[in-house]
Amino acid sequence: MNQYAKSLQASLLVDKDNKIAVKAVTNSKARAISCISMKVPDGKSPNSDRIVREILSITTNTKQRLLEYVALDKALDGTVISLPSGDVCDE
Repeated sequence: MNQYAKSLQASLLVDKDNKIAVKAVTNSKARAISCISMKVPDGKSPNSDRIVREILSITTNTKQRLLEYVALDKALDGTVISLPSGDVCDE
């Protein structure tokens, strides 16, 4: 969960005009989400989807943060992101 929170915070600060940096931070977020999915067994409460939504909600809890998150989505428009494989957890 810390890995995902850190990647979200980085995504709010990334230069949205730098496509390489945007892609890198997005790949970092994808790795973190995959890690949560791997570590939280199916059928457990809270499930991995709920954990991801809650961390996102906490991270984008101000207008400025939400606008930065929307700007990141806009910067990703038309970008293809592959699901990570292998060792996705930092810890």
